[in-house]
Amino acid sequence: MNHLKQKKLTYGYEFFGVGTHLELQRKMARMSSVVSRTPGLLNLWRGLGIEWGSEFSLDEVAGIVHEYGMAVVLFLSENEVADIASHADQNGLVCHPYALLESHEDTEAICAKIAQERTLPTGWREILLDKDSSPEWIAAFQKLSDEQGVAPSPGCLLRGLVCNAVSLMYIDEQDRPASVVFVGDRHHASGPYAGHFFAGGAAVGPKYRGLGFGVSIFARAMHYAYQSFEVKNIHAAVKIENLPSTRMCRRAGLTDQSRHSVILFDQDKFGGEFTR
Repeated sequence: MNHLKQKKLTYGYEFFGVGTHLELQRKMARMSSVVSRTPGLLNLWRGLGIEWGSEFSLDEVAGIVHEYGMAVVLFLSENEVADIASHADQNGLVCHPYALLESHEDTEAICAKIAQERTLPTGWREILLDKDSSPEWIAAFQKLSDEQGVAPSPGCLLRGLVCNAVSLMYIDEQDRPASVVFVGDRHHASGPYAGHFFAGGAAVGPKYRGLGFGVSIFARAMHYAYQSFEVKNIHAAVKIENLPSTRMCRRAGLTDQSRHSVILFDQDKFGGEFTR
């Protein structure tokens, strides 16, 4: 997210980022009621999502990206990724492919085991963000995310006001965020992907990397989601070349099931990278 670092960031209670990020998040908020009535469209709050297999053609997808600057297309086969990438190139769009690592029949038990066995260091605590969380904790979550190259999330998403969600933070003995993660169901409640939760935005501060906190917080957040909501599937989107995140997801109980997603950009409107 190098383009974000060119300006002063605004760690906000509701919206987060600068320039096109803020513009896009506010646009998503304004059109949330329209998206909620449109099968196949998702308000990801960090951007617009499209469930592949719905009624959108490649040309319509390209038109959405040109209008909003970016869109995420979900649940693709490898061949469909190639088709979308080719069409994006023909329309002057940038395409970033991601592998989807997904839950399976043993994931819930794996998450529960990790949550039980991996205790926090002395003096540490966990915080679950909710509707009553302070602006300071929202900003702390966002700040650590941004510092580690994770795409920004507005406070309304982190607080669980717009979807069923678990936003979890580990706080170290000096009362500073050490690790954060988000798990949420952003799909239509009456659609085919209801109960399909996205797990992502995992960030661990440099001081605590390589100590297992990524796996711990990732599995613990999914465990809380299983306990609190009707979960049918949990998936994480990881860049093919991001081997550390891939290993973390697999250790937390997710596996490759040969589905993918892509993020499409209008380079002139959005500027490029959105998330690792």
